[in-house]
Amino acid sequence: MSTSVPRTHVTRSLTEKEMALIRDRDDRLERYIRTARFIQSKWFMLAGAVAIGIFILAIYLVSR
Repeated sequence: MSTSVPRTHVTRSLTEKEMALIRDRDDRLERYIRTARFIQSKWFMLAGAVAIGIFILAIYLVSR
């Protein structure tokens, strides 16, 4: 049975650029989550159904 030697990690403070990249990634993730929730909401689905209905009605009226 071999025992592994724990690695020692030297901690360093993050640079301003690294902190900005982390903030940017978190902001993008939050925006993605908000967009996904909006698309799954009942209001978005209702508006989509109304838009499709209007589009089909317009095609019907133009083709007459």
